[in-house]
Amino acid sequence: MSQTPSNFSHLFTSNNPLQQHDAIAIQQEINGMTEVINNLEDQLRQHRKRRQTYRSLLSPLRGIPLEILGEIFDIMLALPLPKFKFLSQAEEIINLCLVSKHWRDAAIATHQLWTSVKVGTLPISALGHERVKCWVQRAGGHPKRLEVDGHDQDECQGPEECDLADPMLAKLLLNGPDLHHLSIRCISSQCLWNLVGLMKEQGLLGASSTWTSIKSFKLQIHSGWADSVPGSIFHLFPPALTSLSLNLPPVGFFEDDEDDEDDWPDKPLHIPDTVLPGLKAFELGCNWGPTSLSRALSWSSSRVEILTICMKSSFIPFILEATGYREVFTFPFLRALHLKNTWPGVAPEILRACNTPSLLELSVDFDPYEDPDLFMPGEEMPDIRKDLPEPDVDEEFSRSLISLVRRSQCPLKKFRLRTAKVPTSGMKKLLKALLDLTHLTLDNADFGDGTMFRGLGILPKLQVLQLINLPTEGTSFNAMEVGRFIRKRQSRVSKLEPPDVDTLTTLTMTYRKPDSFKRIEDEFQSLNVFLLLSDIQTITWTICCAESSDEEREEEDGERD
Repeated sequence: MSQTPSNFSHLFTSNNPLQQHDAIAIQQEINGMTEVINNLEDQLRQHRKRRQTYRSLLSPLRGIPLEILGEIFDIMLALPLPKFKFLSQAEEIINLCLVSKHWRDAAIATHQLWTSVKVGTLPISALGHERVKCWVQRAGGHPKRLEVDGHDQDECQGPEECDLADPMLAKLLLNGPDLHHLSIRCISSQCLWNLVGLMKEQGLLGASSTWTSIKSFKLQIHSGWADSVPGSIFHLFPPALTSLSLNLPPVGFFEDDEDDEDDWPDKPLHIPDTVLPGLKAFELGCNWGPTSLSRALSWSSSRVEILTICMKSSFIPFILEATGYREVFTFPFLRALHLKNTWPGVAPEILRACNTPSLLELSVDFDPYEDPDLFMPGEEMPDIRKDLPEPDVDEEFSRSLISLVRRSQCPLKKFRLRTAKVPTSGMKKLLKALLDLTHLTLDNADFGDGTMFRGLGILPKLQVLQLINLPTEGTSFNAMEVGRFIRKRQSRVSKLEPPDVDTLTTLTMTYRKPDSFKRIEDEFQSLNVFLLLSDIQTITWTICCAESSDEEREEEDGERD
């Protein structure tokens, strides 16, 4: 007789051993209940999955207007790409369009997504030509950008085999949509001669062509250079430019360059006086020597408002007086001056050679090692940091900058200094002379004894103080020095007649990777308490946990609003 659950009731009230037939019956009962439970769990999972599917139909995302969704796309594409991500922005946009028809409609309706297109393979096919035109036409009335990479060859092979001598590219630059910005990478300056020559063969570069609509032009030449006074390359540039970025090949690429630094070439740069009268922003990447630098300063002085000089990692002395240009170049309209990848011996000479009555912003980057434009895509940038010392900036730089400010009587408001060992005494003298300063950024600067903020003065108009990549080892710098400077500054401002309101609203401090986080954390805990009653609206501090761009970066941020 088979057992039923009621037949087992006597077993729950005793510890008697089970009979074999009872054990078999009980196991069968357990197996039956397990099967029922498994079936119910399967049904439960199916119902939950079905419920989630129905819930997705009620998602608020389905109701987001196309305009809002497009703005989200725009913000997402503007974020820095992770190092492991190899998709270009154009490929990202295409992927967004492939998600759904709704997303595609949102992307097409967002004109700013389509403003930029890159041509990386030359020559352009007829289909590629139409795709480029279709892409940028979706940008509507937004300024359009075209980037052309023509660097597949080791050297320019002449008009017949030159990458840029592409009929479809010439057609695009003649009869394509209006462009605001054009960027070209090429092996030699001869490539640009070939391209412009081909455009002249196809049609006149008249007022209605795409070429004449270009307002911003960036030209990067990798290695070859061919220029002469009768045919200066500046005559080839779009005539209506307001912004020009010219990155010339380093002197080390020229075949006639000498290896001996004492015979470092001083190559001329031919710039006709009458070209580009409407230019407002000029960036020059050049280490050809004082003759070319003097000519660039002389030519740009009467027209530009923003000037960027990149010395392309050269630490060869540039003696401007050796070129015969002993006068000071007056820049009546210059508002911003940027010196990049320069050397401590070069920057003072440039500052002494300039008179800038309207200068509002100055940035000086003494890092001579970070110049990725020296190398074309795919080339490995050599590690030369281990062979060259960190740049030491003596007080000559401070004296030359103070002289510039006093000579020009300019209201300098923003000053940024990057990558240098700076004497504390020289920096104190400099900052005390900058009475109109509102923004001060010291990036990767080492001040030795860490006493720079003692006796600095009040910097009466300072609004933003940024101390970036501060050293954590081998320095006596302490965050409390900054706190004492701020409190002392507030005290002195309140005693002015009449009493004034402290202008300092933002303090940002970031540290290099330390061996131990505890000391840095203790300093900032003390600093936050010390400044608790101050008028500063935002305090941000960051500890960077990586020292090279190949490693992942971790940050610890603290912010008080």
